[in-house]
Amino acid sequence: MLKVESLEEINQEVQEHRFILLLISRRNCSVCQAVRPQIEQLLSRKDLVQGIYVDADEVTEIAGAYSVFTVPAVIVLADGKEMFRKVRFIPMEELSIQLTKLLSAYTEG
Repeated sequence: MLKVESLEEINQEVQEHRFILLLISRRNCSVCQAVRPQIEQLLSRKDLVQGIYVDADEVTEIAGAYSVFTVPAVIVLADGKEMFRKVRFIPMEELSIQLTKLLSAYTEG
């Protein structure tokens, strides 16, 4: 996953990649630290999805820009539009299924 350090970097990634999985976390969040490697493993099987993460303590404006009030938060974007989000407890199996459905819907035909 690519670490971004500003909203501008996030916007750049959104413009460059059709599918984005954005992980918003904090350094002192033990759940965040446990979830990140699981998401990285999941994304290793989803080549079309660009994974990025941001530390909400470093990029404080992320909370307002994405309406995130608790971490970890996973937001999945397709063509720049939010398709779904998961916060606090992130079930990997459900996230994997939703990503597969999304990719299938966008890449058919």
